[in-house]
Amino acid sequence: HRDTKIWQLFTALFLHASPTHLMNNMFLLLVFGKMVEEDLGKRALIGSFFICGVLSNIFSLWYLPTSSISMGSSGAIFGLYSLSVLAKLRKIKSLDAEERVINFVESSVFGYFVAATLLHEMKMHSSTSSNVNHVAHFAGIVVGALLVCLFKRD
Repeated sequence: HRDTKIWQLFTALFLHASPTHLMNNMFLLLVFGKMVEEDLGKRALIGSFFICGVLSNIFSLWYLPTSSISMGSSGAIFGLYSLSVLAKLRKIKSLDAEERVINFVESSVFGYFVAATLLHEMKMHSSTSSNVNHVAHFAGIVVGALLVCLFKRD
């Protein structure tokens, strides 16, 4: 984190520590990115990915020691977690009965995943033995939750 350049807040989203790290993020981007795109549109997906990712990186720079190394799009992906679930819940009133049931089930399943992930990140934050940037994960979830208020369907 020493001597960070502004462009590194963006480029770090495309660097990953291993092929497994990259594949995990790509899979989760497919799942949650598709949900955001379906509910809010392509511009909201692209915008939220970058906003959640960059703000997660800024928060990590502020919070973590300067000796920390951070890379990957996990902050952006975690932002898509919360954004996707909250966007589904927000539109539930405008759906017919069958779509409401489907939307409610999806929101419940993915909502449980998001809540469990959030609790896990809060617990793991206190662990110093991990090479995972839990600060970025937590920040991404919070930013994604806040973004749902800004986006309307394309």
